[in-house]
Amino acid sequence: MTSSENICMRAAKWISSGRVNEKACSLPPETYQKTFHLDGLPAQAKLTVTALGIYEAYLNGKKVGEDFFTPGYTNYKSHIQVQEYDVLPLLKAGENVLEVTVANGWYLGRIGNQFNVYGNCRALLAGLTFDGAVIPTDESWRVTLDGPVRFADFYDGETIDLRKKERQYFPVQLYAGKTPKLIPHFGTFVRAQEALVPVGSRQGARGTIYDFGQNFAGVVRLKVRAKEGTCITVRHAEILMDGKLFNENYRTAKAALTLIAREGENEFFPTFTYMGFRYAEISGDKPIEVLSVEGVVYSSEMRHIGSFACSDERLNRLQSCLVWNLKSNFVEIPTDCPQRDERLGWTGETCTFSRTACFNYDISTFMNKWLFDLYSHQVDGAVPSAAPSTGMYDPSPQKPIPLMMWGDSAVVVPWMLYLAYGDRAKLKEHYPHMKAYALSEKREAERHGKGLKQYLWDKNKYQFGDWACFGKTWYTWNRRGKHLATLWYYNSVNLVKEAARTLGYSEDEKAFSELAANIQRAFLKAYLRSDGSFRHAHFMSMYVDALYFGILPERERALAAKQLAELVEENDYKVMTGFPGTPYLLFALADNGYPELAFKVLLNERCPGWLHMVKHGATTLWERWDAIEEDGSFFHGGAGMVSFNHYAYGTVGDFFYRRILGLETIEAGYRTFLVRPVCGPLAEAKGELQTAYGTICVAWKKEGGKFRLSVTVPASCAATIVMPSGTEHPVSSGDYTFEEEL
Repeated sequence: MTSSENICMRAAKWISSGRVNEKACSLPPETYQKTFHLDGLPAQAKLTVTALGIYEAYLNGKKVGEDFFTPGYTNYKSHIQVQEYDVLPLLKAGENVLEVTVANGWYLGRIGNQFNVYGNCRALLAGLTFDGAVIPTDESWRVTLDGPVRFADFYDGETIDLRKKERQYFPVQLYAGKTPKLIPHFGTFVRAQEALVPVGSRQGARGTIYDFGQNFAGVVRLKVRAKEGTCITVRHAEILMDGKLFNENYRTAKAALTLIAREGENEFFPTFTYMGFRYAEISGDKPIEVLSVEGVVYSSEMRHIGSFACSDERLNRLQSCLVWNLKSNFVEIPTDCPQRDERLGWTGETCTFSRTACFNYDISTFMNKWLFDLYSHQVDGAVPSAAPSTGMYDPSPQKPIPLMMWGDSAVVVPWMLYLAYGDRAKLKEHYPHMKAYALSEKREAERHGKGLKQYLWDKNKYQFGDWACFGKTWYTWNRRGKHLATLWYYNSVNLVKEAARTLGYSEDEKAFSELAANIQRAFLKAYLRSDGSFRHAHFMSMYVDALYFGILPERERALAAKQLAELVEENDYKVMTGFPGTPYLLFALADNGYPELAFKVLLNERCPGWLHMVKHGATTLWERWDAIEEDGSFFHGGAGMVSFNHYAYGTVGDFFYRRILGLETIEAGYRTFLVRPVCGPLAEAKGELQTAYGTICVAWKKEGGKFRLSVTVPASCAATIVMPSGTEHPVSSGDYTFEEEL
């Protein structure tokens, strides 16, 4: 921490209202207040603050900082972030008033279908330091529950009453509960990224439905003219059915705003909740005049570093969908979805989407913070299925560790970050946790077998498996997990081996190399037939992962690729893989002699397929391929597991950059890289990627019977450019254009 943070935290005490949040979560946010006098302005002033809950600070009526939902979501049982703000511009000579409002947030209230997961009472720790003086939180502060925000919850929304009301303040109590370890803020901040204006409106069942033209995460900011006491309701939905809001897929999340107006003009801007939606219906119990309405987009601060576009506008819309998936679900933590009563940091989706995310945004700070939280839960190498953990999906004797793909995020995510950004120091920091996880897999496998069977990880029945595979049930998804698990085990061991080699840990490199070889031998003996098919496991994700993870020798690889190609053709080029296979399906085809099949799958507009979503107007990708059926109706299986903003299938963006553009890192961070486009039926494609060395630009075009490829190689970098004919061009930094006959 900085010196001012240290001074402040030593002097400050945790204070609380002493009020307990009950199951209905109806306890209003509480506002803590401290009034102080300054004879003149100091040379500098810092506010250091954190809270059990989420807070918003105001100094002399002006908001401190631009951030929302601070102090952020961490493993509160272990640690909590502390923020520091320069507040000198907000001070004045004479009387000053510092107010900090604390709402439920993730700490208490509803999260993961539970409530008060980390505690049942809010608390504040803060201090204002200036010119050597400190105004800390202590018994001299006072608190009120009479602020304009009467209710706030991430799932259920917010109630704001702008009518004037006299506030009753009472003395604070010193918080006696257990508090997390304080650490300086090291993640990203959630901020308002942009404001969307409606692209249309229509009359709904209760009021006017506004269409923002884009599914996103955020809130409605509303200006209205109304009579005193008018109650305005804002309801949200991702889709319309028969012209009406359809929000059954929100499950128990009410996701509503209740706004009570004072006489005249009112502006409502909720800051302690957010929703996932495209449509908002605004109604009042008395006539209202809507002066303006906009959708404020929330996302964590990340720098946009990549772009992709091609000659097929459907793929460009698909690229837009997955970018909006990222923005909507990278809100403090990488969530599964922004709308329903979940919004957890599921490890599985994060595991497979991380590489796609790295191409589009600089997610290093965001994801390194999430990994810190993930590893803080690590016990004997095992990690929970969601981080920060709410306790629902932690390892237990009934749910042995580790889960394939979900748990493998402990290895895959840090390696993807290293490949993208080349931060060797961070890889070294993460390595002990990566190694610990791989060894936990090893112990689990050894627990169930001898000889070669000790290298098979097929006895752990608690698996999510081939999750969300089209046309199958949870039972089938789960049952396939025991087959896929050994492949993911092999992949993690190989990645740890590569990390050990990179870091110079030769003994570990040798040990994990031998372990990988043994897993491979055991897998081939247990599963592989002479024709390249698999015993007990003839399903698409099995072939995809076996091919992509490189567990098959060359001859068997060709036979297995033929089996996969036949499965793809038998299924009319539809995507019959679940979460573990879909990210690698196109790679498994294109890299093994079937690029034309890869493009037939990619460009298929029937369900299940990416362009089925685009065809039906998706602005973000869905959790289920058939969330909207081919006839345009809602998923016939019910609304229980249907999100219209879920980035699991956004992993296709990896193929856009690494195969269609052909951009592949050779040396981590793109110090050296490969450009080898896989063009398929497309006429042209172009894209950029900002690296630590500069911007890589790739553009290719088929025109007049020729193929033209242009590449910009940043300073201090080198690249190998491979044309469709196979001709190689090693180059150093500079701008290059190569051309050949098609």
